[in-house]
Amino acid sequence: MKKKILFFIIVLILLSCKSTLKSSYQSNCFLYGKPEYVLKINENGNFHFRSFLDDTINGNWTLSKDTLILGSDYFIEASSFDIEKDSIVKNTKYTEFNEQEKYLIKRKKLFLITKKGISKECYLK
Repeated sequence: MKKKILFFIIVLILLSCKSTLKSSYQSNCFLYGKPEYVLKINENGNFHFRSFLDDTINGNWTLSKDTLILGSDYFIEASSFDIEKDSIVKNTKYTEFNEQEKYLIKRKKLFLITKKGISKECYLK
């Protein structure tokens, strides 16, 4: 009997640790009365990412353990941007990873992953 109870508890713990995604997230940071970003995730592997300026980026998402990876040609690595040569293009987002933005999934929140670690200032909830 004790083994069955222990097994049941272990299964519950493992199931509760699984990363789950909601269909919609918005930033906890607001600019001009609007969330900085809104993310909509579709079950078919597509996403829709909108900024407070109504710039939109569409792409595909994948899940790797506790990390959500958003992929789009419109995510441009910030270090490749040259302010003297390049102009800011509508419907793009400058990121730390070329054509990707990565988020750590933790307690139904998405925390941006940077090359220096996890950003906890503004997150998606």
